[in-house]
Amino acid sequence: MDKDEPIPENKFPSENPTKNGTHTCGQICVYAATTMTLMFRSHLFTVVVFGPYARLIRWDCRGSIVTRRFNYTCGKKKDTQQSLILFKFYQRFAQLTDEQRGLDPNITCLDSDKDPRVAKAKKQF
Repeated sequence: MDKDEPIPENKFPSENPTKNGTHTCGQICVYAATTMTLMFRSHLFTVVVFGPYARLIRWDCRGSIVTRRFNYTCGKKKDTQQSLILFKFYQRFAQLTDEQRGLDPNITCLDSDKDPRVAKAKKQF
């Protein structure tokens, strides 16, 4: 670990118990909850970047799964595998279907051509 970075508690290694750490955690939770609410998602993936480190988080309505932090920059030779984690995540994410990415397949766009109620609502709006 770098000398300037906070040392997480052993019980919850993904959390930083400082005031700023708690605030940041809350902020990330609010962003995820807002995205899940407004975009009709079954789950959501986020990448949290802090300095040369990052974490991947998978959210759903029950909670989240957080990876260990990893150094995503190309640093020392021994860190080469860690620096590829983010690349491999995006590479695999790009191959997922919309449903695997978390979009709710039960939500569809309303078509005013097929449903006169939709056309009427559009006119009133």
